Amino acid sequence: MKQISDAERHIVIRDYMPAFKKLHEVLEEDIYNYRALELFCEVNTLLGTPERVLDLLLSKKVDYQQIRSNTLVVLSETLSLIRNDKKGESLSKGLLDIALNGRLEEKELIKIALTLKKLGEDKALVDFVNKTTQEYPNLSMNAPLLTQKGRALIDLAKRCEVTFHESSNSRIKDKAKEDFEKYISEARKSLGLAYENSGDTVDKNYISKALDYINTEMLPFLSGKKKSSPERRTLYVHNISNAFSEKDVRNLYARYGEIEKITLMAGAKNKQFAFIEFSDDVVADIAFEDRENILETHKIYTDRYKINK
Repeated sequence: MKQISDAERHIVIRDYMPAFKKLHEVLEEDIYNYRALELFCEVNTLLGTPERVLDLLLSKKVDYQQIRSNTLVVLSETLSLIRNDKKGESLSKGLLDIALNGRLEEKELIKIALTLKKLGEDKALVDFVNKTTQEYPNLSMNAPLLTQKGRALIDLAKRCEVTFHESSNSRIKDKAKEDFEKYISEARKSLGLAYENSGDTVDKNYISKALDYINTEMLPFLSGKKKSSPERRTLYVHNISNAFSEKDVRNLYARYGEIEKITLMAGAKNKQFAFIEFSDDVVADIAFEDRENILETHKIYTDRYKINK
């Protein structure tokens, strides 16, 4: 208990490595200490090293049925931050499945929706929210759940858009168009309800931008219009420590949404800078709006990318 308390104090003053070491020692002795597990996830998220959580879990013979559902959700959420790792992705999904069989609080259900989105499980996310709101009618107007459902439906519609343009089969194209319109209709309804039931200004702004994105970027695709330009989807990030690799930068910004490309280059005074191109400008907007949190934790500065004309 003393080591856990010491670790918490280190986290509060942003002294993360001593906290990491103390928590690792605790978990080496007792992998089922749920408080240590959750703090271990937190400190590795702050350090941008979620793969260390995976390494610890894989090094132990863990019976995940013995871990409480809320802790399983935290573990899954942390593992979902690891990119291009099949073991991490598989374990993250497996932990969610186990957690869903237990008793969960509202905030944990929201975390599950967020984690499914990070894992790219859009269809599973929509099914999860639908099932959750059926089982818990009091959550049918829950803004965070409805928002994540709307995001997932937008991404499902994007896949239909790609199929529509790439397929030469007229029946497949017709089906893609039909499903596209269905997903967009459902997304608008879900996001509209989320907007009406959200009491947070930042959340309302995000939802509003998502709805604008549907109107300006999604609906016109059948008329041949292209998606937003790379410039609108790209952030310029500078003052990056030389200790950061491209993987570190990706882990830091992937929490906001899908990243298409990262260009990391050497800058002045032993620093680096990067251009981060997201899948769409809505995601780039959200990352930009959250720049103060990135700055606070890592002293990294984020600007909108502007082309010199």
